Amino acid sequence: MPGTYAKIKTVVTGEVITASDRNAEHDNHITFQTPAGTDDQSADVTAMRATVDPYPGAAESLPTSLQGELERLRYLIAQITGKTFWYQDPDGALNNAVFLTGNQTIAGIKTFSTPIAKASLVSSTAYEDEANVFTADQRIHKSIPSLHLRPSADSELLGIIMRTAADAVSGHFLYRPNDSTFYFTDAAGAVKFGLNIATGAMTTGIVPLARIDGLTGSIVADVTSISVNNSGFISLTVTGAAFGDFVLVSHSSALSGDLTVTARVIGADTVGIYLHNTGSAAVDPVSMTYYVKVIKKDF
Repeated sequence: MPGTYAKIKTVVTGEVITASDRNAEHDNHITFQTPAGTDDQSADVTAMRATVDPYPGAAESLPTSLQGELERLRYLIAQITGKTFWYQDPDGALNNAVFLTGNQTIAGIKTFSTPIAKASLVSSTAYEDEANVFTADQRIHKSIPSLHLRPSADSELLGIIMRTAADAVSGHFLYRPNDSTFYFTDAAGAVKFGLNIATGAMTTGIVPLARIDGLTGSIVADVTSISVNNSGFISLTVTGAAFGDFVLVSHSSALSGDLTVTARVIGADTVGIYLHNTGSAAVDPVSMTYYVKVIKKDF
């Protein structure tokens, strides 16, 4: 790392060095020994990538030269950005990230926090995959587009606090390695649902049936009396219904006698609802609303 400027005079053997010569050379150093006048520490790519940990094993590593100082600063830059090499651009703007030592909330920014000590995920945007992670906890590792939580013990719970748009805690998503179970809790921390990822079994809570998307329709009808072994009929328009589709049917009131209800597509955009009397006497159904859902065939 020599100087990048030239000396003023080259002295030959036997020459007398005058005061002006000596002063000029010293003034040359004073004038040009600046950062721009000092050579680099990146003679090649290998030298440019060289770094030294300034705090290995929680003990200070003291540099013995300016080269050592620069290599230690490079190491810390790489630690801050999370990149392989200190000179690579970080994944996001560092002014959008804040280092937190606990679960803290800072006004004006979106926060995603974990319930373990020394870890918080903070972003100035509303998107989790644009957040930056800065934590001293080595169990947490950021890689696009996921956040990996590494427990130090099998019994430890790791998770993420979920927040509403108003920044109120709405619940927690937790995982415990010793029983291979994910837990979902409410804002107070009460477990509402647990799922064992090894067996697929639900361990806690009640899971409602998944909502089935489809075409819907309803009609209020007062079907006339239905004799034994006969059927009543209602026609209902459901735009988009076609032969081959599946149809579900329900009703707003209890069925009288031994009536059963079925439904099927009977034409383009049309569903037929059938009330079957399987009993031993005529049945006069009460007026009620009939609901249908047409599920499109996708195979």
